[in-house]
Amino acid sequence: MTSEVRLFTRVTVAKAKSVVKNPDEPADPEGGGGFAEWAMLTLHALRIELGKSYRVTVDLLSEMPGILEQIGLTRLPHYTVLRT
Repeated sequence: MTSEVRLFTRVTVAKAKSVVKNPDEPADPEGGGGFAEWAMLTLHALRIELGKSYRVTVDLLSEMPGILEQIGLTRLPHYTVLRT
């Protein structure tokens, strides 16, 4: 399953970057505490692909450092951030 999630993530990151205003923005910018729009789109897509709740998705991704690296995240947003 992990290789499928990696492939899905790679494709989703590329697609998400192609539709946002600033695709060069770091996924997890220092300061401000926010996350890049394309990174949030990728996290939402992963939640849907995994078929899990927001909370469970964040828990699962916290155990997948390779996936987080593909997205460029050093940390995950709180699960409630994914609800907006």
